[in-house]
Amino acid sequence: MVRNVVNRLKGEETKQMIMYLGGRGGTGKTQVIKAVTHFHDVFNIRHKLRLAAYTGTAAVMINGSTLSS
Repeated sequence: MVRNVVNRLKGEETKQMIMYLGGRGGTGKTQVIKAVTHFHDVFNIRHKLRLAAYTGTAAVMINGSTLSS
């Protein structure tokens, strides 16, 4: 998944990319999101990334918002 994001950042693709990252607790979802966020920071395009989660606790962990907000 991270490779797909990085490859997209390197290219000239301008279409919106929507991804769902799911799994049981403790499988590393937050770590993947942190890696994707880091690459957006490195490429200086963090303003193009929006993060959302189902619960407030998960949203806080990824510095995002809830889906309902």
